[in-house]
Amino acid sequence: MDTIALRLIDSHFHLRSLERKGVDVIALLSEMEEKSMEGIDVGLDCDDLGERIERFGAWKNIRFAAGIGPWGVAEGQKPLAEQLEALFLQVERNRPVAIGEIGLDNHWKYGTPALQEQVLNVQMEAAEERRLPIIIHNREADEQFITILGQRSFSQRGIFHCYQGGEALALLAIEKGFFLSFAGPLTYKANTAMHRLFASLPLSSILL
Repeated sequence: MDTIALRLIDSHFHLRSLERKGVDVIALLSEMEEKSMEGIDVGLDCDDLGERIERFGAWKNIRFAAGIGPWGVAEGQKPLAEQLEALFLQVERNRPVAIGEIGLDNHWKYGTPALQEQVLNVQMEAAEERRLPIIIHNREADEQFITILGQRSFSQRGIFHCYQGGEALALLAIEKGFFLSFAGPLTYKANTAMHRLFASLPLSSILL
């Protein structure tokens, strides 16, 4: 019987955040390399890409994404125009593999929904212009995303990270070519609605 070699890729982690929590990231990356695992270090801030590449770029099994999440519009953050300028400058200099994570979050209510949508749309357009996929953060914003996805096409597709939305958004996202990534919440015993949704979706569109 032929042996099938599995290529495992962790599509979403934040190495700098892990370091701040006391994780030995160098040991983690070494173990990943030994086991032929790859990963994508995902951006959180407008100007952290260069720093992350300088810190972890020597690891050939690690790729980088860059983006401004909905928290970028929270009170006390830099002006949006300044953040976007810094982000796109780093994108041009360093060429990440994706734009993200970007999205909408109505749970923590960063800034206003309008501001969140503004920075999301600008980054979606920038990703399409640069032919890069996107990594989407969605928390309690299904209706907004249904409208946004319905108005756009995504030639490079992308991922809905840690999917916790409903069936309507899931089906539309898959129709638009996105993968849905399911994480810890799927394991919660009481999360029966998510269990049913997960079981109903095509395996070809699911990431774990």
